[in-house]
Amino acid sequence: MNMIEKYIADKITSLCEKRDISKYRLSQFFQEGNSENLTEKQKEVLRV
Repeated sequence: MNMIEKYIADKITSLCEKRDISKYRLSQFFQEGNSENLTEKQKEVLRV
């Protein structure tokens, strides 16, 4: 995993915590056909 991928994954996690959005709720957005451009690490962050 490169540094940018780790940074983005960490930011997603941080924003979810700050906004009190569960990973489950965020993952629902990507399960609606919007996940094809995510890296494996980003997909891992969204897994429930």
